[in-house]
Amino acid sequence: MSDKVGLFVTFWAAPGKFDGLLEKVSTMMDTVMAETGTLVYGFHKVSDERGQGVSVYEVYENVEAQRIHGESAAINILKPQLAELLGRAPERYQLMPIPGSKGLPF
Repeated sequence: MSDKVGLFVTFWAAPGKFDGLLEKVSTMMDTVMAETGTLVYGFHKVSDERGQGVSVYEVYENVEAQRIHGESAAINILKPQLAELLGRAPERYQLMPIPGSKGLPF
């Protein structure tokens, strides 16, 4: 097995707030570009009967790198700004990557 860990988070936008939500979560890119332990950080637009949202797929070198990202100043600034943009609580899934995937760093 690999030491790498991942996270999949979906932020569901309140009605009419998708563009603002995408803009806010996108502010994380400057932070993740500087994090050497952040290997993959990608945004995806999602939609279903619940509405629209932004999913973020993340892969980290190890648990420590994920902790550093999760405790970053940028995350702490972002969290309270999301409250008015969300239509429901974010969905969060911790991932334990399995080696052998195509196109991923493990």
